[in-house]
Amino acid sequence: MVMIRSKLIRDPIHNYIEIYHEEIPIVDHPLVQRLRHIRQLQTTYLTYVGGEHSRFQHSLGVMHLATEFSSHLGNDKDMIRTTRLLGLLHDIGHGPYSHTFDDAIIQKSSELKQKGIRSHEDLGLMLIKNSEIRDYLEDLGVYDMFMRIAHNNIEEIPRDLRPYHYVVKNWIYPADIMDFLMRDAYYTGTKEYGFVDYYRLIKFSEIVDGEIAIAEQAISTLRNFLMARSYMFSSVYFHPTCRATDFIVVDMLFEANKYYDFEGIILKAIQGDYEDFLMLTDESVVYLILRDGKNTRDKHLKKAYEYASMLVRRIIPWKMIYFIDIPFRGEDAAVSYKYFDVRKHIEEVKAEVMPKLEDLGVSEEDLVFDHTKYKYLPDNPREVKGTIAVKTRNGELHEVPIVKIAEGYPLYTITIRVYVSKKHREHFDTIKRTLKEAFEKLKSTSIGVTM
Repeated sequence: MVMIRSKLIRDPIHNYIEIYHEEIPIVDHPLVQRLRHIRQLQTTYLTYVGGEHSRFQHSLGVMHLATEFSSHLGNDKDMIRTTRLLGLLHDIGHGPYSHTFDDAIIQKSSELKQKGIRSHEDLGLMLIKNSEIRDYLEDLGVYDMFMRIAHNNIEEIPRDLRPYHYVVKNWIYPADIMDFLMRDAYYTGTKEYGFVDYYRLIKFSEIVDGEIAIAEQAISTLRNFLMARSYMFSSVYFHPTCRATDFIVVDMLFEANKYYDFEGIILKAIQGDYEDFLMLTDESVVYLILRDGKNTRDKHLKKAYEYASMLVRRIIPWKMIYFIDIPFRGEDAAVSYKYFDVRKHIEEVKAEVMPKLEDLGVSEEDLVFDHTKYKYLPDNPREVKGTIAVKTRNGELHEVPIVKIAEGYPLYTITIRVYVSKKHREHFDTIKRTLKEAFEKLKSTSIGVTM
């Protein structure tokens, strides 16, 4: 099918993004337009004031890069069309406050799991199947191909089609990650962290045996890309204040769900009745909670109201008081990381410190033990092999160990942070000292812990 350009959208990251005439009904569909009202970075705007950009902007950016990438890998027009639409629609299932909705609602719902929904990605595919978007994709003649390459289980995708799934997501440098690194860095004012030479990564890639291989000449570019991703995670996505405000949102959504039944709204949406789902956006959910919760007698809505009030007033009740990074390096890093039981170690620290802190009037409810897990490589099928497919200058295909690409950088890092209620600020020094003593024991029994 010939693609006729209809619109050029100005974009601060990619300059111009093309929208083709026959794609306009999909871009303008309410389920896609809803993404204008969901922030890309959840509550990061409360720390980085410029981080107000939306999932809609990101989706257009992924569509643009997916087009560039798939056009380089092949010249099948239907495949290029399918891949760019997968880029456009890959985040359509996100709930209010993005990943926090997954944490607070989707991953805790047995009802949704019974329907095969374990993430926003599962939800997105069901919304597409049961809305007019399916009709539009069928009219374009790409629906069957779309569903085949969009499958969330890689093993269910035919091997010859997998590279076009990887172009968008679940690969080392897919369009999804390339766009969000550049876009998030731009809007948060951390452009020095998020520079990505996506053009070189794309142009030095090719399909080899159902995967994407990178040319030897672009290894340094890949390494820079992975470092940019690392900087963005440590400085922005896992910023301690961003994590603290996300705690508020998770608790708010969890309590509000018991009153508004977000799960029921999702179950209606996947059956084609998505009108209520359109209202599940960042600001509308907070508005409903503040409107209905002020004088409510419902204990769950009342609690949600307290959290929503904190959010709109930027009242952050938690202060990060201590953290440790636990890096895993070398050829045995994957095994060591897999068998490191972080929850067990946290419970051991709690058992050590709580009797001492209770004398200060600090209860377990006054502490939050948060842990994040970071991988040098994004989730991808190559993780099991521990290698990357590299095409040499002589045209030979080599399996290069990830350890060699990382050049001593940790392949995995677990960060444990401890937050304390600010009402105990007069005891911060004592609490910090007590935590440090307890974590010293963790350091002595763990692999490569750095303080």
